[in-house]
Amino acid sequence: MSTLFTPQQIVDGRRRFHIFMSFNVLAFSILTGNVISVFALELGVNNAYIGLLQSFMHLSMVFLIVGRVIMQRVSYVRVFAVGWLIRYAFASLLLLIPFVLGRDDAVAVAGVIILVAMGGFHVFRGIGVAGQVPIIGGLASGSDRGRFLSVNSVLANGIALVGGLVIALLLGRDAPLLRFIYFFAFAIVCGYVSVFQVWKLPEPRRSAESTFGSFLSDIRSVASDVRLRRFLIYLVFFALAMSVSAAFLVVISKRVFGLPDNFTILLVAIGNLGAVVSGLLNRRVIDRLGPKPLVVFYQLTALIVTLFIVVVVTRATGAGRAIMVVAFFVSAASQSGLFVAGQAYYFSLYAEQKHANLGLLYSLVNGVVGTIASYSGGVLLDAFEARFALPDAIRRLFLILAAVTAIALFLAWSLPLEGQRQSRVRRRLRALQIVLRRGARRE
Repeated sequence: MSTLFTPQQIVDGRRRFHIFMSFNVLAFSILTGNVISVFALELGVNNAYIGLLQSFMHLSMVFLIVGRVIMQRVSYVRVFAVGWLIRYAFASLLLLIPFVLGRDDAVAVAGVIILVAMGGFHVFRGIGVAGQVPIIGGLASGSDRGRFLSVNSVLANGIALVGGLVIALLLGRDAPLLRFIYFFAFAIVCGYVSVFQVWKLPEPRRSAESTFGSFLSDIRSVASDVRLRRFLIYLVFFALAMSVSAAFLVVISKRVFGLPDNFTILLVAIGNLGAVVSGLLNRRVIDRLGPKPLVVFYQLTALIVTLFIVVVVTRATGAGRAIMVVAFFVSAASQSGLFVAGQAYYFSLYAEQKHANLGLLYSLVNGVVGTIASYSGGVLLDAFEARFALPDAIRRLFLILAAVTAIALFLAWSLPLEGQRQSRVRRRLRALQIVLRRGARRE
């Protein structure tokens, strides 16, 4: 039973949150990820630029701390809504790019506009997410926590899947830059609609744990909780590998295999299909098996797809489309599955009243590591490319990622069972021991 919302608020809040997600995911999938990366690659940017651009997605999590401070005087819903409003105002700067395309320095100016627009977009996303965390934590309370989070994942990735298919269909093989701008304009409109939905979400009850001082206190308490400490160590390696892998699959598609724009965007839809599949799997089994087995399973899947890229990227010639379909599908399935299962595992380790504080810590660790890793991955790939052909440079980068992913897999396997499930398993083992002892005595 949630102590942050009434039962009716949970029902209404979940419905309203799903409406918000429908518009927001559509906007987010166009303005970030592969679409903006393909647009930047068409302008002629290098790997370090792509790494920096993708790092903004993780940088947003660092600014959660700013939103957390603001929340001391402003309601959760207001922080969430205003942050979302300003982020789409920054995204609107992308609509200025057509006015600079005729200049001699068009590439440089457009590149700066993209960085400013996406930088502001993700900074205020982070501030807004600070208000979102306790709202989701309250809505995810109860025995169906895993199911609610899985439904969110399926809904989000299903919408992104349909959106990716439509974009790939309308974009064309070698789309002019102006066509990208039309998609950005549509996404910005959807974003403003999603802001309207945020204002209608219920406001969680405040508790003593909602103060910033309690946040610092909870951060210090992590050192004494071996379960939280071990999970956060695992999270560092997971975020390190996943952030780099996600950033540079599009580079492999465009620069190694030379695939057209519309097929590269279609890969986004294929990746979202993989995420939908993992979401459906989570929805069916996560509340029965618990999140830890799924964390291990998806982490193993991530290692397999990373090694797959290492093996095929320098050897394949005419099979680029099939390779990228497999890579995007399995990579997105493992990443989405890990996000949901990992979040469900993390939520199970502490009391509901600490969702705002320790949920923020989760996002901060993910954000700091992802920001550094994405940009560093681009710099490292440029350094490798200066000495080797691009396919061999990418193989070396993904060899490093495979080693990091293997460490993450070991750490995931070593995680303790979560909360009540741990007690249940121990009771069953103890009962089994009693039965075996009685059987031995009879013999």
